[in-house]
Amino acid sequence: MTRAGKRYADAWSAIVDLLVANGVDTCFGLPGDDLELLRALDAAGLDLVPCRDQRNAMYMATGYALQSGRLAVCALGKGPAVTHAATGLLEARESGAPVLVLAAGVAERRRGSGGFQELDQVAVTAPLVRWAHRVGHPDRVVPATVTALTRAAGPPPGPVYLEIPDDVRTAEVLVTGPRPTPPEPLVLEPGPVTWGPALAAIGASRRPVVLVGGGMRHSNGDGVVERFAEHLGAALFTTASGRGAVDERHPLFCGVAGLYAAAPARALWAS
Repeated sequence: MTRAGKRYADAWSAIVDLLVANGVDTCFGLPGDDLELLRALDAAGLDLVPCRDQRNAMYMATGYALQSGRLAVCALGKGPAVTHAATGLLEARESGAPVLVLAAGVAERRRGSGGFQELDQVAVTAPLVRWAHRVGHPDRVVPATVTALTRAAGPPPGPVYLEIPDDVRTAEVLVTGPRPTPPEPLVLEPGPVTWGPALAAIGASRRPVVLVGGGMRHSNGDGVVERFAEHLGAALFTTASGRGAVDERHPLFCGVAGLYAAAPARALWAS
């Protein structure tokens, strides 16, 4: 690093450097034919969990993110590699899993030529992720990666898609000035609770029910949800993605809502 900035031999080296700076130590996936990403991961000491199938790579990354509460990274090739991962992308989105998907792409100068494995991958992935972006110039590699990291972390957390075209992938990347970093997470300061419609409805309820989703998986370390249910005398349920967010041995825990609910619980929710 000099006063002028830092030079990276290629885009993957710059991206991996940012991943390391943000605490990433593992990458899942089935990268394309280029070796730059593998070299960058190896040089930085990051573990690569190679997968035979892009869909399973997405499942592994999603499971890692949900269990650890940390950002997961999944590396893919282009074209059919991206469409093959679509099912896993949907699972990650519905689970609220912070997963950064790094994909290869057809070179910018060859777009529209019907080249090998050419596909409008941003259009395919945009409905399945919180943010989808194709990096069109080497100068945008680092800012786009910072944006992707920020969007994945949320709130709310979820998968993001970042595409690196072949001509951008092999270009030198120059970072001038201090390396950009994602913003610090917001810390909510406790304050007085003002009585409003929501609290009024809770106070007037005769048989309250608390439904806990996957967003509470790593936000209930002090058992605040269980204490809230105890204060209300409320039945406590979780969604499928919320499993593990509360103590399922708690006397007020009544099981999973939705598809996996027991028959009496389904009748309760239907009413």
